Amino acid sequence: MAFLNNLRLSVKLPLMLVALALLALSVTGVLAYREARNLLEEEAAQRRETTLEQRQMELGDWSAQLLGDLRALAASQATGRTLRDFLGAWKRLGDTPVAYLREAYVTKNPNPPGERYKLDFPGDVNDYGVLHRRYHPGFVTLLEEKGLYDLFLVDAQGNILYSVRKEANFAAGANAGELKESPLGRVIGAALTGQGAEPVVSAFATIGEGGQLQRGFYMASPVRSAEGTLLGVLAFAVPLARLDAIVLSSRSLGATGRAYLVDADGGLQSPLKDLPGAEMGRKVDNPGADAARLAEAGRRSYPGFDGREVESVFSGVTLFGRSYGLVIEQT
Repeated sequence: MAFLNNLRLSVKLPLMLVALALLALSVTGVLAYREARNLLEEEAAQRRETTLEQRQMELGDWSAQLLGDLRALAASQATGRTLRDFLGAWKRLGDTPVAYLREAYVTKNPNPPGERYKLDFPGDVNDYGVLHRRYHPGFVTLLEEKGLYDLFLVDAQGNILYSVRKEANFAAGANAGELKESPLGRVIGAALTGQGAEPVVSAFATIGEGGQLQRGFYMASPVRSAEGTLLGVLAFAVPLARLDAIVLSSRSLGATGRAYLVDADGGLQSPLKDLPGAEMGRKVDNPGADAARLAEAGRRSYPGFDGREVESVFSGVTLFGRSYGLVIEQT
């Protein structure tokens, strides 16, 4: 300070101006840095929100497409005729149609369990075999085109007259035994007893058997004659591969982003990126999932699954008439 006191005003004044200028530049630099950082953070949040909206739309389109396909196929008079044909052929198999069909299409099927659908005709000349050879290839193609796992034709008494894959539920009664309380049995039962034409959809469950076990769900719709008489039910088994592909896509999220789906109770309904062993149905307890499952939309910051701070966006999404929450997080 003594040094400054000894300086002449002509020297001291320029130094003070320089100091003030440096201070102003420093403050401006800090403010500019903060503004730039806030701008980048806002842009990143907006990108996450755009990604969230895109995935909501893709999931909604997938749901609507499947519901539309089932409605249209169940309402088709061709489906009604096919169901009536199979019912007539079933009745003409005699007193033990279940035993015959299980032996012909399952026990004696030359293909391994996961490939029983490859058998068009078992060799016995009867009405059922002729019908199966006529209709089966078209149903196999339908499964491939629509991304389905299996398709079922069920009569008004709950007998599964036909299925593509010929698993344990083929030729079984959906209104009796273990099948009655299964996800497939419940949607068939609801479709048979319901008054409307809207499809009935199960919660996410396990579909398939043996080496074909996978996550999926069932959906069923009543089939009626032109006069409105209930003929039976058309049902689909649907894998969740498409849902997982949409949710888990790395598009727009890169290596540090993660998306996942929870149900209305907060239970995890999609695999977790970088956490392949995450148990389906486990409760996800964080602010993003808690808000999303209640159909709230917004942004939050909180510790993620690995403890690191994440920035998240979230919103509700309706699939097959059920409420879910979609969450996107980024470290």
